[in-house]
Amino acid sequence: MQIVAYASKFKNAAEAFKSEGGRAIIGVFFQITTNRLQSSLSKMGNLLSVIRNLTAYGSSVAVNSLKPDVLLPDNKDEFFRYLGSLTHQPCIENVQWTVMRHALQVTNEDVSSKRHLPVGYVILQLRVYTVTEMMKKMRMLQIL
Repeated sequence: MQIVAYASKFKNAAEAFKSEGGRAIIGVFFQITTNRLQSSLSKMGNLLSVIRNLTAYGSSVAVNSLKPDVLLPDNKDEFFRYLGSLTHQPCIENVQWTVMRHALQVTNEDVSSKRHLPVGYVILQLRVYTVTEMMKKMRMLQIL
């Protein structure tokens, strides 16, 4: 899961993405568990059902009482940080990445039921890609 954010000094994400230091992404991995009680997605309450109401580009919905902690693993002290780029076109660089070392737990049922969520700039995307799909999304190596 990628949580994309921008600095509050900017009016909106588009303005922040044009400026160096305006973008940050937190990457969180998912680990499959068979224990439904350990599923991190169950702690998100109605967030996922609210996202289903995002049907058109630019649409928005109100999310009540979301605690951001549920989007991150319990251990937030261990992470990797580097300067990188967006993972999608236009692959804008100068993005501050923070990748959490510990994964969130999800069940196979969670993954299956969330595959039909809207794709694009939404709060949460959950999708399992095939190798072929991943190859289509890759960009060529860039000269440093």
